Formats: sequence, structure tokens, C-alpha cells
Amino acid sequence: MRSVLVLVATASLAGCALLGMHDDGAGAAGASAQQDAGYLHDISQGNLETIAAARLAVAKGQSLAVKRFGRWMLDEHAALEAQAEALARTKGFAPPSGPDPRGQAVLDELQALASERFESAYLQQTVEGQADMLQVLDAAASRAHDARLRMLAVQAAVHARQHLAEARRLAGDMPDPAR
Repeated sequence: MRSVLVLVATASLAGCALLGMHDDGAGAAGASAQQDAGYLHDISQGNLETIAAARLAVAKGQSLAVKRFGRWMLDEHAALEAQAEALARTKGFAPPSGPDPRGQAVLDELQALASERFESAYLQQTVEGQADMLQVLDAAASRAHDARLRMLAVQAAVHARQHLAEARRLAGDMPDPAR
């Protein structure tokens, strides 16, 4: 999953240029805007993948705990995505409209799993995804140039830490599907 984050970050920077979020020759200001655009893109990408996976958890989860967790993830990441999209638009950035190809492949794998194997795979993917999201949020909180983006990242990191802790707890409570 760490390699996915590196690829997403690289693709984000390349995508920024395609989306008009590039350095227009304004020097440091353009580089700052490009860096912030990359953070917003990565945050949105993580949200979109989490939202899609959470929808699967609500639909495919067998236990009430996983269904509730999925609903919590869906609600919180949808709210965060609305904030990230609004900030991106005020800065003239176009947020992604859906998961990137790697994220979609993970979602397709989750979708294809039989119900009895879904929950543990979903929780493991969520642990990895939230850990990756925390890296992006912590970087944005400390390095973003826009104060609104830094504040958004700080607030979102609090929630991501809660999500990560709960996903780990639930994953530890899951019975071993190999038995």
C-alpha cells in the first residue's frame, strides 16, 4: 500500500499539470499552489476510495459492527470530501471524480470477494488506507501553504486516527477465515 501512495503522489503531481494546477511561471507562488493542489488531490483520492469501500461494507458486511463502521466511514469521509472539494474549487483546482485505476482495482477485488471473506479484507484494506491517508494529512498539515488546507488536514487527521484505531480493533476481533 505504501507503494500505491508513492504512485498516487507521483500521479497527482502529473495530474495537477493536466488539471490546470501547474506552475504558471510565477515561481514560488506557483510551486506552492502546485504542492497544495497535490495534497488536495491526494486527500480527495483517499476519500473517494474510502467512500466506495465503505459503501461495500454497508452492503456486503455480515456483522453489525462492520456495517456500522462502514456507515461511520462513509459519513465522515463524505463530509471531509465535501470540504476538500469546496476548498479545491475556491483555489481553482478540479478534484478527482472517482478512484484512480489502482484504487478501483482494490475496490473491484473487495467487490468480488465472497461475503465470509469480505469483512477481514475490507478491514485490512481500511487499516492500510487510513495509514496512508494519515501520511498525506500529516504532510499537508505541516507543509501546505494555504492555512485553510492545513486546518482541514489537522482536523481530518484526528478522524483518520480514530478510523485507523477502530479498524485495527475490529480486524483483531474478526475470526480467522482460514478456520
